[in-house]
Amino acid sequence: MKKKVGYYGVFLALALVLSYVESLIPFYFGVPGMKLGLTNVIVLILLYLYGPADALIISVTRVILAGFLFGNAFSIIYSLAGALFSFVVMALLKRTKKFQIVTVSAVGGICHNLGQILVAVCVVENYHLMLYFPVLMAAGIVTGLLIGVAAREVLIRLQNLADKRKKGELQKCTHIFPENWRASPRTRSSSTITVSVIRFWCHRRRWIGFRRWEAR
Repeated sequence: MKKKVGYYGVFLALALVLSYVESLIPFYFGVPGMKLGLTNVIVLILLYLYGPADALIISVTRVILAGFLFGNAFSIIYSLAGALFSFVVMALLKRTKKFQIVTVSAVGGICHNLGQILVAVCVVENYHLMLYFPVLMAAGIVTGLLIGVAAREVLIRLQNLADKRKKGELQKCTHIFPENWRASPRTRSSSTITVSVIRFWCHRRRWIGFRRWEAR
């Protein structure tokens, strides 16, 4: 249990860092509510690595904390609505096992924007806000595809590290994986884009050096 709480802290910290980085990136094309959705990488990784319950906990906690740190009460309401709606849809799509993680992420991006704009319509009581949805849908597809590719690459590298752990090559840095976890064949499909977050975090040479230092 203590180890799991520690993992929650790591993933939550990563999500908050990505939220802060996202707030610094100028991504505005005249349509309110348009975001990159960088934190969805963490949600997707947790969804495929641990399951929907853990992903939901981190997603909701991240929205609330990020709202207090970088936003306001309205941003919490809008973000929470979009995060919950997109999470439910992504979890259902994943459960069918018929969709790749990139597709799941793209649909999640669309649903996130849809959830936010529906809440905005209810709060402002102005149905003309739905005119923004086509633009938000296109933005959700593009950002969702990019986030999905990033999450897929991270999961592929996590699988490689898990395989090395089973061979006894990496015993220090791979306890983050569930004992019998394996990436699905769809997740392990080839890609040309490299995401090196976990590779940098658990680089083999770093941990070999650490083990040599520890043995002294």
